[in-house]
Amino acid sequence: MTALSYDRTTWGVIISVAALCFALPFTAAGSLLTPKFRNWWASRSVSRIQKRIYKLQQTLEELEKYPVMTETEAQILESVITVGEVVLQLIAMTTLLQLIFMANQPRILILALSMVALAIIGFLTIIEWDSRRFLLMRSPKRRARLASNIEKLKAKVATKKR
Repeated sequence: MTALSYDRTTWGVIISVAALCFALPFTAAGSLLTPKFRNWWASRSVSRIQKRIYKLQQTLEELEKYPVMTETEAQILESVITVGEVVLQLIAMTTLLQLIFMANQPRILILALSMVALAIIGFLTIIEWDSRRFLLMRSPKRRARLASNIEKLKAKVATKKR
């Protein structure tokens, strides 16, 4: 059997599985490389470096308004958020399976279940976003990373001015 003889459904499944397999690594790479890319882009000229330093200092000053969490508190909150994400995914998968197996039920029942599921998922997503923001604003690691980036960019300014 050649690759071109697969039907549309098979190709749809193959492409879906490939997309799911590549989604997580690309998302992680994007999250890890974005600050480095911004710093590299800013380092192309002294004025851009100074603008980037100013923006990072403003962000750090904004974070200083919030009390710092200890590492233990941050880890506990991160664990609670992760459990919440897993629960959110389980609810979504369970709802999807219910909708798949309810194909012969009345449409109003399927619509009602879909609306309830979307409301639950939306509510949990909002709670998760707020928890992440709370953690992000109080994270000692983020503050240390920002201070480190500022120092690196200041060193680049010093070397470029020479």
